[in-house]
Amino acid sequence: MKTTVEKLDTRIDVENVPTELSALTQSLNAMLDRLHRGFERISQYTADLAHDMRTPLGNLRGSAEVALARTYGRGISGGARLEPRGV
Repeated sequence: MKTTVEKLDTRIDVENVPTELSALTQSLNAMLDRLHRGFERISQYTADLAHDMRTPLGNLRGSAEVALARTYGRGISGGARLEPRGV
């Protein structure tokens, strides 16, 4: 049995260990349970955050593009145009 970040749901079978290792095995399984729940919470939080930020950032980008199009597309009175500063 190999436990990795991708397989944190793997547990040690308590029935197949010697009696003197039973308490240690149960403690390790409990620790793996806590790690697994923690990774699940972090993954869910990250997914929720990405979803929640997508709309406001899209709105901000759209507003900026419209503002830039108005500023640089139409020009200023007299036909002069603003040119973006070099980056």
